Amino acid sequence: MTTWRTAAALAALAFGLACAPLAASAQAPEDIIMPQRSFPPQRPDTPLVEVIEVPDWRGRARDMIATLAEYGHGRAPAFTLMMRGQPDLLFQTQKDDALAELLRAPSALEDLVGDGPPPVGSMDRQFARTLDAIVADNLYCGTTPPLTEEQIAEAEDFGLPVFSIERCTDAMTVQQARRWTEEHGVVSHVTTDERLNSVPTGRLRDANPEMVQAAGEAQNVLFVLHNRRYPAKVDWLNALRGTNHDMLVIAPFYKGDTPLSADEVYSLKFKKMGSPRLVIARLPLTEARDTAWYWKESWKVGTPAFIKARGPEPGTYIVDFADPDWRAIVGETFAGLMDLGFDGIMLDGLEAVDALTEDGLLN
Repeated sequence: MTTWRTAAALAALAFGLACAPLAASAQAPEDIIMPQRSFPPQRPDTPLVEVIEVPDWRGRARDMIATLAEYGHGRAPAFTLMMRGQPDLLFQTQKDDALAELLRAPSALEDLVGDGPPPVGSMDRQFARTLDAIVADNLYCGTTPPLTEEQIAEAEDFGLPVFSIERCTDAMTVQQARRWTEEHGVVSHVTTDERLNSVPTGRLRDANPEMVQAAGEAQNVLFVLHNRRYPAKVDWLNALRGTNHDMLVIAPFYKGDTPLSADEVYSLKFKKMGSPRLVIARLPLTEARDTAWYWKESWKVGTPAFIKARGPEPGTYIVDFADPDWRAIVGETFAGLMDLGFDGIMLDGLEAVDALTEDGLLN
């Protein structure tokens, strides 16, 4: 017989079982909705830090030279292109390496495949192929040679002739410089003429009777980069015609503003003894002159924008060699010199590339 206590207990149990699903349902957590996210997270439109462009001026110089080389060699395959100043543009330097590290985007994949800058000291072979010769100043007579003996040997082994301008203080040093450059396979112009504005007289000690058609065939060279000491253009030209050097490297304008004619250029292509030689025109890449054909009276520092500062000599100005307007002037001059019949062009003033960058003039 069921007592009232048992009936009450059964009723409580039944009520609890009936309510259990409701309680469980009331306490069940809501469905978890994952936020929509992309991996890796998208970068904000506005960078968190200011991005500063680091210009590669050495690379831009190489590119400009390569462009001129392509034009010159495309127009005349036997054309000779020489570079004077900053011969270490041929090699990977600490500056190149540091800049490459700044410009290189960090990437684990790059670290795995080793896609980094070439080793410091290695030759830029692609750039070297654009040149037919290089000209360095004071490999022996200077306090800090622009090329090491190893770099000279590497350039020569690559097939790139090395020429030098040795400005020496006395006759004894002149003799020492001649011996040193001969021992290292360098074709040199050794002189005490600091300005390179005079044509030597007398017999050439190493005159070569053979014809010369390429820079690598030259056994001697004469650089005459200024000519104001000659009272008339014909005096300067006659002095040049009376030489037996295998290669003449000259300023193509008399006193900076009077160009040579095609006939005058042709008359210089023969040594006094009669055999053919090379005649190379000098073309500055980093310097403008107020006597040049392109100069306008209104020009000054800052006008036009590529004129950055006054140069070391009166009437000269340091320019931004990568500026499109200046590049157009250089290109027009380059083509005009080829029209006159020069066998080649020496691109001058490259030593200013590092100096301009370090002084902040090109930033």
